[in-house]
Amino acid sequence: AHEAITGYQFSESEIRLIKRHVESGVQHTMSSGFTLKDASHRSWLQDKKGSIDSYYWSRYKRILQSERSKDVVAKTDIVTDEILDLLQNPSDKGKWFRKGLVVGDVQSGKTANIIGLVNKAFDADYKLVIVLSGLLNSLRVQTQERFDNDVIGIDSANIGATDLKERLIGVGLRDQSKFPISITTSIDDFNIKHANVNQQQLEQYSKPVVFIIKKNV
Repeated sequence: AHEAITGYQFSESEIRLIKRHVESGVQHTMSSGFTLKDASHRSWLQDKKGSIDSYYWSRYKRILQSERSKDVVAKTDIVTDEILDLLQNPSDKGKWFRKGLVVGDVQSGKTANIIGLVNKAFDADYKLVIVLSGLLNSLRVQTQERFDNDVIGIDSANIGATDLKERLIGVGLRDQSKFPISITTSIDDFNIKHANVNQQQLEQYSKPVVFIIKKNV
């Protein structure tokens, strides 16, 4: 049928690519997913929620509301709460270690999910987030740009602007009360220069810090 309409014979891989592109643009619903968790896990988020200022999540949520359906925004809110609760309470004393895995289909909202989770983690008082964004420079830059827009609120590539207002993008256009700090930029990956400059400063930052780096051992 597609050949009769377009006069062109699409391959199966091209058809799959076109379907994914169309589905990504018209997605209106989102499943809640399923969770497997260790018996040792103790929920903490519900008890702490009353004291959490949802500043970072609220400004990102407004971007989601302008781009996604109400169902998708609501499900993203629920799912990111569930994932955050599966992490440890950042206020817990002593040393602790938790790990987990989130799996999603192509065009299922994985990037929106992780960005929502990072915003909520900052609201809950997590201080440092490291994002491993793939093996290629292009993937790292793409991820940095999404985080600039949806978490930081400042265009890290526009370093020549002297006025902060000229660098505001995404969530930064909606509220300028505070900004997380990104050690990396869409121009510079993490390197020895960043390590030397920031090693002694990390604990002194009053705002949460994020690194967008490649998956490079």
